[in-house]
Amino acid sequence: MPPLINKTVKALAFFLTSLYALLAVILLKNTIFNQMDIPDDYNNFKIAENLDEFFHYLSNHEIGPGSGVDATIPIQTALESLDYDIGNCGSDGIYGGYTINAVYKYQTDHNIKPTGFASGETVLSLMNSLKADQSAYDTTYEKLIKPFHDSAPTLLLADLDKVINTTNLSVIFRPDALTKAFYEALKNDARINAAQMLFKGCASLDLQDAFRHTDSMLRIAKLSGGWAAIKIGDMREKSEFNGYPLFLMDIYNHRAAITLLKNYEEAGLDTSNNLELFQNGMEEGRFILTPFPLVPLES
Repeated sequence: MPPLINKTVKALAFFLTSLYALLAVILLKNTIFNQMDIPDDYNNFKIAENLDEFFHYLSNHEIGPGSGVDATIPIQTALESLDYDIGNCGSDGIYGGYTINAVYKYQTDHNIKPTGFASGETVLSLMNSLKADQSAYDTTYEKLIKPFHDSAPTLLLADLDKVINTTNLSVIFRPDALTKAFYEALKNDARINAAQMLFKGCASLDLQDAFRHTDSMLRIAKLSGGWAAIKIGDMREKSEFNGYPLFLMDIYNHRAAITLLKNYEEAGLDTSNNLELFQNGMEEGRFILTPFPLVPLES
């Protein structure tokens, strides 16, 4: 090999090795240091057995603009089931004008001081209204509680200790997956991807964000397999921890998407279009669209 070409090859190899080492350092930072921000009380929660238990827990907090998605969606779902208008986007987790007006009207209708904020009194009253309307109760239960009593969500919660305490450093030995993950992270926030197209036209920002990550997991899985994609997905969600209900929803959907991909590949079906995969998965009930309904163990 001519000396000039040999030097060029060595320089390129050094550059690529250095770049990969930098990626590995960033991975170490995200998996170890950021992971320390996750509270250590995850073993103190369980999935609510029923709506009554869940709403009694929610009644301990005043819910309004700025409240978390995990608290807002149950209020919106109950109001919508009781035929209050919460806007075209439905239970999107955003406590905006439609939700404020719906809560205000509900409070007025039920002799509660109208503020537009879901006080503890309002939350308990919503529960009583659901109990008095079997159809509304069933609709709310189907959306908020029933999906989480299947085996997969229950097993994921039981395995949460392992998910949180695994550093996923083994991904360092999968340069294909790690490189693809950083590529996805760089372009993912800017592109209009399958997840955003799936929820376009509404303010379902939380769902868009959750499925944008899941879309990335599919792309990584197609390149390097599901195992590496799950590891990277867990790493990302731990480094951007946003509370257990959403954290669990996100990592559950990552796994559901990769299982869907494997099932379709094994059946010889087309998996090239992530939007179609998402739509099929939604129709098949593969994904969870609301945060986990967690309550303290002692409730």
